[in-house]
Amino acid sequence: MKTIYFSLVLYNQDINYINPLITSILDFNKYIDKTYFRTVLLVHDNSTQMLISEEYFNLIEFASYYKSENIGFGAGHNHNIFSCPNIDINNDIIIVINPDIEFNPASLLDFLSTFISRGNSVCIAPLIKDLSGNIQYSAKHNPTLFSLLVGRFHFLQRFSIFKQYIIKHQNRDKNYSSEEISSQYLSGCFLLIKASCFFAVRGFDMRFFLHLEDADFVRRCSFIGDTYHSPQISVVHRWARGSHKSIKQMFFLVVSLLKYFIKWGIVLY
Repeated sequence: MKTIYFSLVLYNQDINYINPLITSILDFNKYIDKTYFRTVLLVHDNSTQMLISEEYFNLIEFASYYKSENIGFGAGHNHNIFSCPNIDINNDIIIVINPDIEFNPASLLDFLSTFISRGNSVCIAPLIKDLSGNIQYSAKHNPTLFSLLVGRFHFLQRFSIFKQYIIKHQNRDKNYSSEEISSQYLSGCFLLIKASCFFAVRGFDMRFFLHLEDADFVRRCSFIGDTYHSPQISVVHRWARGSHKSIKQMFFLVVSLLKYFIKWGIVLY
């Protein structure tokens, strides 16, 4: 029997914020064939405020909850996976998921058989849309100084040279709704990962407290097998874009950027 591990990291979200995701996961558990799949929800709570009690997750029979000080996004997912004693590395699937995600349980179940059967596939992201149905162009080329500058200061895209650059960098010249897009940089808001790959790359690099941990993780996964965007499944992402609203978040982004370029080398363009 294969196990689908949903790995969720929380930070000061309340029940209303995560209810759409929890409902999606509960409905998914109802859909699955219990003779072939089982569901496990792993929750690492980094919250500094107790907005959701442990009892909330205790009511979910397949959930495991852990509370700690804020150790960061990647470290929280690593704790979820590496502290879980019964993972079958050769067969199980890990879904790294943000608390602001909703998905169609039936379409996820249908897609899992495709993902499992494609031996070369190790890490896949779905078609991601916002609440208005707009596509979030999340299958990108590896980060560059130029891409992060243009992505941060949107007014630059009013100029043709910057607009054309970001179109190419984010693969906007491809049809996200119908094409598979090979990418070494997929959004960490929803990643399907074969357990064998997660363990082979030793999970997320815990030097990244927040931001660019997904860029680093998927890049390392791409050395193991195929990493790509697939339109066969879509999710709704209520995107917060914290680094655009908070000086503190912007600080974390700059620190992560420095760490990323120290690790992989500086690329300007």
